[in-house]
Amino acid sequence: MTFGLHSRLDETIAQVSNKIEAGNIYVNRNIIGAVVGIQPFGGSGLSGTGPKAGGPLYLGRLFARPRRKTFDGRPTMAARAYLEWLRTEGRSDEARSCEQHLSRSALGTEIELPGLVGERNIYLVRPRGVVAAVAQTERALLIQIGAILAAGNRAIVQTSNPARAVFDRLPGEPRDQIRLVKDWREIDTVDAILFDGSAQELIALNKEVAQRRGPIIPVLVRASAGDDYDMDMLTKEISISTNTAAAGGNASLTSIG
Repeated sequence: MTFGLHSRLDETIAQVSNKIEAGNIYVNRNIIGAVVGIQPFGGSGLSGTGPKAGGPLYLGRLFARPRRKTFDGRPTMAARAYLEWLRTEGRSDEARSCEQHLSRSALGTEIELPGLVGERNIYLVRPRGVVAAVAQTERALLIQIGAILAAGNRAIVQTSNPARAVFDRLPGEPRDQIRLVKDWREIDTVDAILFDGSAQELIALNKEVAQRRGPIIPVLVRASAGDDYDMDMLTKEISISTNTAAAGGNASLTSIG
């Protein structure tokens, strides 16, 4: 849930912050006491929400109908290359779906939030991690891959899927983000699953996923009115709170004279 770091080196702070999975990262300060509107976070991994102040993407999930917050995301090179490949292959329907997912992805969002003097609070949207694509048709699988890449995630595709052969024609960048496995269940860390199939198969999959050890894995299906997946569920929110006085003030004093 929370991670603390003490360092005066900006390079160290950036390197560690990029690798830590915690939702709240505190630099050179106390690691408890998240403040609403300043250090938003809704829980991740094995942690729940507790008293934490949920972020804008998290809060939307509490509504009966998900409410989307619009951010200007920054798609990865792999996602853009995948979209161009779909167009080159003549997959116009799948390309349109990929464009929709890209337009709704908050990946790369970085906002400086208001805070106390001597403190800097940054809100970030990062990829969720490893996402398994479970589909019965080639079209559904291609759409799932587009959604996974649009959120900056790595995809897991089973070799038994009849459509997996199309990935042999993929260019390097998107192909590097796709791992072919015999069975997605053999992967220890799966952060989400995209599913396309019958209602009975979905029920069976949810029961199976609920029995897995570790964090709860969301199983996402397309919206009933189209090919859309909930892109907010394919990302995670991060809050980095830095005591700027401690990070830079003392370091400046040591350079005097």
